[in-house]
Amino acid sequence: ARASVTAIRRVDVLGLDGIVAASTEPGRIGGNDSEAEWFQQGKAGRYLGGFRRAGGTLLVSYALPLADPSSGGDNVIGVVRADISFQRLMQVLNNRIGLGTTGELLLTCRINGEIIVLNPLLHRPVSALTPLRDIGGDHLRVVRAALAGRNGVRRALDYRGVDTLNAYRHVPVRDGWGL
Repeated sequence: ARASVTAIRRVDVLGLDGIVAASTEPGRIGGNDSEAEWFQQGKAGRYLGGFRRAGGTLLVSYALPLADPSSGGDNVIGVVRADISFQRLMQVLNNRIGLGTTGELLLTCRINGEIIVLNPLLHRPVSALTPLRDIGGDHLRVVRAALAGRNGVRRALDYRGVDTLNAYRHVPVRDGWGL
């Protein structure tokens, strides 16, 4: 899987005891993740973690129960976890097709309690992974609304001080994202 999908950075397979039985990182084999939140939630259903930075790359972890196929999927025998890079998502967010010269997308989330802009902005290309408080403008209320689960349209000054029309949407993943 890791070789065929470039976004997959690591795959771990764990037994029900939380011991890593197989991994794309051999040093993880034999490790104990039984107390990890992702393992507990992955055993029960699914886990989608929040964003985290690792070596300049934005990653998210996903975990699912591993079922014995001969049981029709009813007999959980372990957990599979994958760390996924969001490099491709960033390419999509930076695609300007259909946005003209003024439209842009902001994908935001909370990392360690701070609202973070995940993608580079049109007029500040070095701003990826920047706390929103460092960017300026009064669109913070729009972003907060999206992160809080609301969708809508509102006027606000952007990070350049330009009056803009903002369409915002909540993306319902763990910890919530705002678009």
